[in-house]
Amino acid sequence: MEQAQLKLGLLDAVPPEYEGVTDKSDPEYFRELFGAAVDDTAKMPAYVASAGELPAELDECDAYLITGSPRSVYEDVVWIHQLQDFVQRCFDAGKPLVGICFGHQLIAQALGGKVQHAEQGWLLGLNAIQVREQMSWMSSYQQDCALYYFNHDQVVELPPGATLLAGSDLCPNGMYTIGSKVLSLQPHPEHVRASIVAFLHEIRDRLTPEEFSKAEDSLDQGAPDAALFGAWIWQFLLDAKG
Repeated sequence: MEQAQLKLGLLDAVPPEYEGVTDKSDPEYFRELFGAAVDDTAKMPAYVASAGELPAELDECDAYLITGSPRSVYEDVVWIHQLQDFVQRCFDAGKPLVGICFGHQLIAQALGGKVQHAEQGWLLGLNAIQVREQMSWMSSYQQDCALYYFNHDQVVELPPGATLLAGSDLCPNGMYTIGSKVLSLQPHPEHVRASIVAFLHEIRDRLTPEEFSKAEDSLDQGAPDAALFGAWIWQFLLDAKG
């Protein structure tokens, strides 16, 4: 079946000084994630949001996706404030928007939710996420899933009007929508085992030996349902574009 066209702007929230931890950038990982869902002509330009680069006009792309980041959304940093303002502009204009990890948290904060350091600390490695109900854009529905996580902050209060779609005991607010234009997900469907291992070693001195071993061991407990979530996200964006 011929795939519909969608120009998706990838808003890269990883500061340049953190580049090189893995062998690919976050936009490259997202292009690979969506590769099975889109045809070769789909356009996915990247904007280095962490360096203040944002689209001059909302209509430069049909939709936008905000990546993860090693920074926290509540930090008093200029580019974070600018990106949060961009979220509000997208929401006000009805521009389709997806957030992953940092992006998930930034959307929540920008639109009236609350983000804070998680009481249980780091959530790392392969962990469960339970999907509550099937949405129209979810093909091959699966309730019990697993994805890679890499975060110490979490959304503790959803924005007004948000609908909780998935979560777990360790991350209750794992995925939500706001209307038909915003989709937000805490775990990382875009990352692969090698990048998670690289991240773990990057922060090893900030973890206890038990935390590191638990995260590393989780990677041998199965494979993430990344392709499933990639297909869901892409179909959500197609539907949101209309």
